[in-house]
Amino acid sequence: MIPLYLFQSFEILQVVLGIWISRRSPAVDWSKLLIPGLLVVFKAFQFEPPSRLTAPPYLPIEICIHLDHLALDEEAHLLGVLPEESAHRLADLHMEWDHPDAQVGDLLDEEGPQWAVPVAAPEWDHLQADLTDPLRVLRRGVPQGALMGQRVLHRGVPRDPGPILEYVMISRIRLERGLTIIPHRPQGPPKPPVVDPKPPVVDPKPPVVDPKPPVVDPKPPVVDPKPPVVDPKPEGPSSEYNLQNIQGDILPALPKALEYFYYFQILNVEKFREAFGKFIVPKITTAQQLTTSPPPPPPNPSVTFLGVNVGFTYLALQKFGLTDDLLDDSFVKGQQQDSKDLGDAGTSRGDFWTPNWDGEYKVEIDGIFLITAYNDAVAAKFVEDMEKAFTYTATRMSIKKVVLLKGAPRAGAEARNDHFGYRGGMSNPQVRGVTFETPAQPTIRYPGSPIIPMGVIVMGYEGDEDRDKRPAWAMDGSFMVTRKLNNLVPEFDAFLLEHGPKVFPNIPVKDAADRLGARLFGRWKDGTPTELSPDAPDPAISGDDKRINNFAFDQSAGQKRCPFASHMRKSNPRNDVTPIESVFKHFIRRHNMPYGPEVTAEERDGNGTIQQRGLHVVCYASSIVRGFKFYQQAWYNEPNFPPNKPELPGMDPIFGQTGEEHLDVHRYMTGTNPTAEQQVMSFPKKFIDPRGGEYFFAPSISTLRDLIATGVSIA
Repeated sequence: MIPLYLFQSFEILQVVLGIWISRRSPAVDWSKLLIPGLLVVFKAFQFEPPSRLTAPPYLPIEICIHLDHLALDEEAHLLGVLPEESAHRLADLHMEWDHPDAQVGDLLDEEGPQWAVPVAAPEWDHLQADLTDPLRVLRRGVPQGALMGQRVLHRGVPRDPGPILEYVMISRIRLERGLTIIPHRPQGPPKPPVVDPKPPVVDPKPPVVDPKPPVVDPKPPVVDPKPPVVDPKPEGPSSEYNLQNIQGDILPALPKALEYFYYFQILNVEKFREAFGKFIVPKITTAQQLTTSPPPPPPNPSVTFLGVNVGFTYLALQKFGLTDDLLDDSFVKGQQQDSKDLGDAGTSRGDFWTPNWDGEYKVEIDGIFLITAYNDAVAAKFVEDMEKAFTYTATRMSIKKVVLLKGAPRAGAEARNDHFGYRGGMSNPQVRGVTFETPAQPTIRYPGSPIIPMGVIVMGYEGDEDRDKRPAWAMDGSFMVTRKLNNLVPEFDAFLLEHGPKVFPNIPVKDAADRLGARLFGRWKDGTPTELSPDAPDPAISGDDKRINNFAFDQSAGQKRCPFASHMRKSNPRNDVTPIESVFKHFIRRHNMPYGPEVTAEERDGNGTIQQRGLHVVCYASSIVRGFKFYQQAWYNEPNFPPNKPELPGMDPIFGQTGEEHLDVHRYMTGTNPTAEQQVMSFPKKFIDPRGGEYFFAPSISTLRDLIATGVSIA
């Protein structure tokens, strides 16, 4: 055994300096290295019992390994090995590849040992890392400061090939009693057993070792509209859909007197699945419950109702063995890498994109729990009990909380309004037999909302363009998109007070500011559409659920009543697009929640936003690419939408993004001045600042119960 101080003073110098020198040998032609993998064995000695441990040192080192020093066979493994008698297993990674020239960057959790292992070889398609606690992999590339200059393969999505990599970097190794790093070639003994990453029950292809299986169907059946594990449909008015198998926040929506958004990582897959099946699955709120016997409308603090739903990322589904293609490239990439396409601000380094988000959202996220209640004590008690359920030793949990964001409606008269002060939520698309024509909601609450096919939101039904191509276990599920959007309210209000009087000089300053704000949103603060009342809010309209959303745009009026680019018009084009059915496939259900405190006097006194407040967006659709992403790219950020207008509409002034505000590329729109419709108004400051989010899949109850809470894991 090598003492720590000897390892620090001798082993590191020997490995780093020796390999550093050899790596720079001019005799090596790196461009011709066609290496199918690498093998490094990390050998550590057994940990002391926890009671005897002291805080271990953190030793930042860089170890460069000359790849042609490693003799490799057709399959390589990167292993963290402890003696068999040790109770702690450091890590066990399995890599496999089948596509030329792809490259991978991996980084482990900041709270544990960090590895950055960029790898390139001529036959790599993806890296699949199977880890046990305490190590985790963040397959999103390497952040700023890491020694990473190569192009990256993110989440299995091929990128343009780059030069073959020349190094392996390891930083912040946590040393307990010693560590040696040695190259190794397997000689004769069988390779360590690796769990099959594609269990037969979900593998869409036959095993490659048998090119002509005599009886196995090469693809799982997809023509059956529901998998064998799906519960039978209930009888009753909503029996057209299997509502008891659909999570309730997808449709019709959980009641939300308050809501916790609990983002988490999975540290131990098997322990997670065990606790998930026992504690979470029985508590999942279904669409059937909410359409037949919902709790009373909030607020009502005496109600003990608890709503729970869950979503998982692409990476989490891989850990569960659910590797079938859900046919959505954005879901595979994840929102962090997709955020550039959305217009979020950030920084590019080669093919790797880092958005300007809060740090906690830049790590790997496996899932989210949506927790709703009528009083905070009920929700807080559930979180406490849930964390206990996922604790399997005195000091270890199978999950790690990444973010717990608490949202709630604003107080008093502002309860229906966002932090900007505007009422919304009236134009969500409706599904017959789920959001209306049910025991809980016999009629549409806000007539004028589009009535769309179920499959636009929920997979496997009419309206889902991929219903016959997806795996059976996706039936009754939906993609869930979350976004943390800070609302820069003082900046918005200051803009209105400055520019409102310029557009409307003949009315009081406050009235001019309110009128300009109404034209940006397309509604007055009480919800009155400017299309119905362009000059002032009308309580007769805002107080009537049958009128507030029941209108079409007067195409002959141009922008006199409602600007083409107003947020309300961008979000629901109504008769700006004909036939309206042609855009049904793009509609999403939005179930959002405000978060953060009210604006303070200090912020209003010219200091701008100090405390974070905003809107936590949760939206659902059977496609992220056709739904949420299309909204952001082709409607909010597109100056020429709605199409075929006499003036260029411009961007959504509230939700539109250029991603280049720091380069003075600003949002703009026409129509803010009803007497000069062609006049362009520019917005030099953002009113909404994206700070995080993720793409999730919200599975059916049967998939949660039978394939996630149970089954064979690949991790």
